Amino acid sequence: MKRVALIATVGAVAGTAMAQEIWAGYDVEFVKADGADWTLPENQDRLTDNVWLTRQDTQGLFNIVSESEYTDFVSPMDTEWAFGTTDDIGSLVFDCWECITGSTPPDLVGQNAVVHLITDDIYIDIRFTSWSCCGAGGFEYVRGAEPDPCRADIDGDGSLTIFDFLAFQNLFDAGDPLADFDGDGSLTLFDFLAFQNEFDIGCE
Repeated sequence: MKRVALIATVGAVAGTAMAQEIWAGYDVEFVKADGADWTLPENQDRLTDNVWLTRQDTQGLFNIVSESEYTDFVSPMDTEWAFGTTDDIGSLVFDCWECITGSTPPDLVGQNAVVHLITDDIYIDIRFTSWSCCGAGGFEYVRGAEPDPCRADIDGDGSLTIFDFLAFQNLFDAGDPLADFDGDGSLTLFDFLAFQNEFDIGCE
C-alpha cells in the first residue's frame, strides 16, 4: 500500500533538472603566504579536480592542474571571471582573469567578483582581500563554499526525477534512518511529506 500511495504522488510530480552549481557567499578563506611554495597542496585552492588555483612568486593566478605557470590573458585555464556576485549571475559579463584586472591584480582587492569553473560549470563568489607585490607571491581571498549535497537527490545523479522517489521508497521500506526526512527519529507519513517538500523546492 505504501508503494501504491507513493506512485500516485509521483505521477503528479515532474522531474526537474538541476541548474549549474553556485557556491554563494564568502564562507571560505584561502591564504597563500608570501614566499610559500606554490607546488604544495596547502598553497593551492583545490576547488575541484579540474581547478587548483595558486600563484608563483611573481605574476598572476594559474591553474596548476592544467598549466605549470602563469600565461598572460590565458591563466587560470578553465576559468572565466566577472565583477559582481552570483545573485546577478544572469547579467554578468565574463572574461579572462587578466582582462578584468586590467593587468593590475591589486585593483581586485575589495571588489566582489565571480569565477566560473568552465568544465565543472560552477559559479563561485570570490573577493580578494590582499595581493602581494614585488616578488613576494602572496595573496588572500574569501569565497563561496560548496553547498551541502541535495538530500532529495537520493540516487545522486545530479537531477530530481521519479527515480529519487523510488530510491526514497526503498529506504523507507528498509527502515533506513536516511529516510527520516523530518528528523523525528521514526519513519512515518510525515517523512514522505518532508521529502516531497524538499523535492519541490529543488536543489540550489
